[in-house]
Amino acid sequence: MITVAEAESLLAHLPCATRIEHRPLTQAIGCILAEPIRAREPSPPFTNSAMDGYAIRFADYQRLGNATPFRIVGESAAGHPYQGEIPEGGAVKISTGAPLPADADTVVPVEDVTVDGDALHIEQPPRKGQHVKVAGTEFSPGAMLINAGQLLLPPHLALIASQGITQVAIYAPPRVAILVSGDELVDITAEPQFGQIRDSNSLMLQLAAAQAGAPVVQVRRVPDHLAATIAAVEEAVAKADIVISSGGVSVGEHDHIRTALQRLEFQELFWRIKQKPGKPMFAATRSEKLFFGLPGNPVSAYICFVHYLYPLLRRWQHHPRPHLDTLDAVLTQEVQNTQDRLHFVRVRLRREDDAITATPLPRQASYMLTTIAGADGYIKVKPWTKLPAGATVTAYLFPGAVV
Repeated sequence: MITVAEAESLLAHLPCATRIEHRPLTQAIGCILAEPIRAREPSPPFTNSAMDGYAIRFADYQRLGNATPFRIVGESAAGHPYQGEIPEGGAVKISTGAPLPADADTVVPVEDVTVDGDALHIEQPPRKGQHVKVAGTEFSPGAMLINAGQLLLPPHLALIASQGITQVAIYAPPRVAILVSGDELVDITAEPQFGQIRDSNSLMLQLAAAQAGAPVVQVRRVPDHLAATIAAVEEAVAKADIVISSGGVSVGEHDHIRTALQRLEFQELFWRIKQKPGKPMFAATRSEKLFFGLPGNPVSAYICFVHYLYPLLRRWQHHPRPHLDTLDAVLTQEVQNTQDRLHFVRVRLRREDDAITATPLPRQASYMLTTIAGADGYIKVKPWTKLPAGATVTAYLFPGAVV
């Protein structure tokens, strides 16, 4: 049996296989860029107007001043540039984003002019070059746009698309297989008979892996039989990089996960952690394949997943912030741990004035899904420790929790 700190350290230093794959931009949201993106084209790609107004040569205004009207000779609209040169004293009506005529250098906004037929009267003196976006002022070809390691969000993908790039290299997430063992389990669509329960763990773990960015390639229920467990593990390992099981890791005669992994020549990393809930957690490796056996109780399975596997799945993808978000919170009531194991105490978090409060849920049993469904996260309470009301604690937020 190892401590929580030892398990955290072991998994934090566990090598993760790195694969790079190319994805269309529409499938790269939330992925981590594996190769830098440089500009292929300048931005703006052509000199254009920042305002609706009129394009002129500033030298003409200096010569004519406000007394003599300009003559409107054409229009430059978005997608329909003005063709040809502007005659002396001429002006071209122009829309925001439209190309600036080649010999114009200044845009006078519509608010600063009056128009009488084709005569343009400039009411406010312009500055040379005003309201003009010059080609390449944002960046030039070859400029670094996005460094490798960037978490790709919609603005990054839009920037990449603006350069005519349709695919990006990303760090491929690990493929995950989920095995849930137990003769008592039936599908969530079934009506359980006496002694049976619906299998909610497979759904929970499948969605939790997806929330961490890892695709689930297989979900399977396994009967409490050693040969069937060995066959299921072999099949899962052939399809996935990481296999996560729930149930079958304790010391009962119907718990076959650990024995199956030994038969398949996996190297055991640890079995059992000095924590509550989740003590029976099991971890093993073979070549680059990883296996994690989580307890069957739903709270234990989820706590083990979010505390140990969620960071691992994100680290595998080179996520810049793989770990759970944490925040400081003030306990609203006393919490006491009278055992020799660290306790993960589920809490409800609230913002009150300038502080965040943490209230332990009144029920903490590992079979009660309400103790995770009704919580925003958890705190660690060390063995033989009493934390008084008003103590400041570190709260670990469940993925997606908003406080």
